[in-house]
Amino acid sequence: MEKTKLLLLILLLPVVAFSQFQERKEENWKFKLGFGTSTNYYQVKTTEWIGNHKSKVIFITLGKRNFNINVLFKPQTVNPLKGLNFDGVPLPQQAELNPIKLEMNLGYEYEMIYNFRIEPYLGYLNQSFTVINEEEIGHTYNIKSANGLTIGVNLFKYIYFGRGFSLGAFVNGNGNLINFQNVNPDLGNNYFALSFGLLFMGI
Repeated sequence: MEKTKLLLLILLLPVVAFSQFQERKEENWKFKLGFGTSTNYYQVKTTEWIGNHKSKVIFITLGKRNFNINVLFKPQTVNPLKGLNFDGVPLPQQAELNPIKLEMNLGYEYEMIYNFRIEPYLGYLNQSFTVINEEEIGHTYNIKSANGLTIGVNLFKYIYFGRGFSLGAFVNGNGNLINFQNVNPDLGNNYFALSFGLLFMGI
């Protein structure tokens, strides 16, 4: 009996993953809300300061047909791996630093087989740095932000449940042309990020 259940489960998995549910096109407005995690791969000088750290990801989309406006918010708290000077004052390693990323982009979502979608996009990126334990350190830091261009692609897989409701998974990869030397001349510019997570879509 247990072997039969296991065999049925193995047979059903490809059905759910690939053959499932009729293809659908969103002719009207659609909304997506997703949550996940991102790993940021910086150039060497930036990695020496904050490491190739992970970030949380909040993924929001407003779209119509194949066009989407995407907003990705990536908050995280890290401790610097080494001290850097800002306005002549060193930021110590015990600082709790929030390197917060805000990405806004415009994408075009191509429909593929089995409810897979691929979405190349181009957009704007802002990277801010906030020290949240300044009172403990005994100094106020005014660290400049960095802005730049983000170029990437999203890969989606949706499972539709009817009445305009679906769940999905996403993988996001992007290259970011950003001037970290505006923050500190000892940093290296640009970085790559890889994200993944789950999302809800309503139409």
